[in-house]
Amino acid sequence: MRVEDSSKKRLLGAALSVSFLSLLGYLGFLLRDLFMVRTFGAGNQMDTFYLGAMVPMFFVSVLSMPVGTALIPIYSELRMAEPSASPKLMGALVVIQVVFMGLLAALLHLGAPIVFSVLGLHYPAGELTAILGVMDIYLVIMLVGGVVIVANAVLNAEGWLVLPALAQLAVPIVVMLMLVAFGASHGIYAAVYGMLLGQVLNLMLVSIALHGRNLLLPMLKPSFKLVRSVFPIRQYGVLVVAALSTALFAPLANTIAGQVHSAGSVAIIGMGIKVIMFFTGTIGIGLTTVLLPYFSNLAAKSYHLKAQADLSFFLLLATLITVPLALVLRLLAATITYHMVAHSAMTNQDVRELIRTIQYGVAQLPFFACSLVAVKYITAYQRAGIILVSSLVGLVLTVWFSRLFIGQMGVSGISLAMTIALMFSTAVLVAYINRLKQLPVKESLYIFANWILFALMFGTIYYHLAATAIGFGVIYLLFAFGSWRALIAGWSMESKRGMVDHPVA
Repeated sequence: MRVEDSSKKRLLGAALSVSFLSLLGYLGFLLRDLFMVRTFGAGNQMDTFYLGAMVPMFFVSVLSMPVGTALIPIYSELRMAEPSASPKLMGALVVIQVVFMGLLAALLHLGAPIVFSVLGLHYPAGELTAILGVMDIYLVIMLVGGVVIVANAVLNAEGWLVLPALAQLAVPIVVMLMLVAFGASHGIYAAVYGMLLGQVLNLMLVSIALHGRNLLLPMLKPSFKLVRSVFPIRQYGVLVVAALSTALFAPLANTIAGQVHSAGSVAIIGMGIKVIMFFTGTIGIGLTTVLLPYFSNLAAKSYHLKAQADLSFFLLLATLITVPLALVLRLLAATITYHMVAHSAMTNQDVRELIRTIQYGVAQLPFFACSLVAVKYITAYQRAGIILVSSLVGLVLTVWFSRLFIGQMGVSGISLAMTIALMFSTAVLVAYINRLKQLPVKESLYIFANWILFALMFGTIYYHLAATAIGFGVIYLLFAFGSWRALIAGWSMESKRGMVDHPVA
């Protein structure tokens, strides 16, 4: 069977549009953080902002976003079979989201001091009160965000892929306007209320789009029976596990940084993660948009041989692109950081710590890209167990290495710990796929050899061993040249075959 090139082109076109709009949104949030750092410095105010947002946004990532992902295929099938029932399913999910997340918000509001105590974050009464005040506003954002996620999923299932990403730009735009207008008088609360107003505007825009599709009014007659009969609880659990593997890292880093009891430590690691996520997010948005539906489609049609061949291709391609990119970003990290925080209220020590945090963090790129490809492939074949194992390995090693490094290296040690932990957790995924014989040993060795050479080059750059770095660089170029030739040869051979594959029983 021939894979339709035209459909792939449409998918890639939509993915590029969504990636571009999402990138603009992320740039908006990065500008928000830079504006706040320049205005307020990396002190207690910024710690309050990040800590107040940490817990609600964690639950949005882990519990709400997988609802939207699980809804899309079911909604699409129901829309084809019984068009009048699909809005009722959406209406029921919105009610369930609001009720469940509302109860969770009430519990978090009442138990927030206990939560922070369990996390090891102990602050004076005045600082804790300020953090909890920000958190209460973010709990409302959590409620609104859950509804937006369901609405966006329905719009995507209806074929409106770009509109939800465009509507989401309302949030950073409103935040920046609020900061410019009220930042001087209301401090970080201008950004917090800007986030809330922007999310409400986002909800209004997607609601208008739903009304244009004649879906808004039918939602007022929700069918909970449909939820019980068609909503994929097992698949939702798989997606929760996958989301958990990434969502825990930021609050974990903030928690460990907060235990340093140095003013601005949480803000520095939070800002560093934001910059790192700018690069990983740019890669991740495109891969997530394209690879999961692509591998899922191949798995559903039993084109397993093609799925395995494309897995090898994307893993090696991701490695070959991100290794030199990570090295270049490592060399440019200081220049980029100085330009970002120029004329800010940050101290020189804070700036140096932020530079080291970013330098260690950009080393995640090769491991992050390979992890994302592997996770999408494994998710398409619904093998959630190994994703859970990989995430647990990453979390345990992050905590262990963070506590090992933070005493000697400061907050930047957390960033290095996260990079090392991600390397091991990604190795677990690659080794698992290899064990299933769905990834040839040769390709696995190529990937691991790339990682080893990358680590050696990164280390020599860190210790300013120029001659040794050049030597390893020459070896890597020769190795990468051979890998590129193999990739191009495989791609050309597949094109000559017309990209034909046959189902495997």
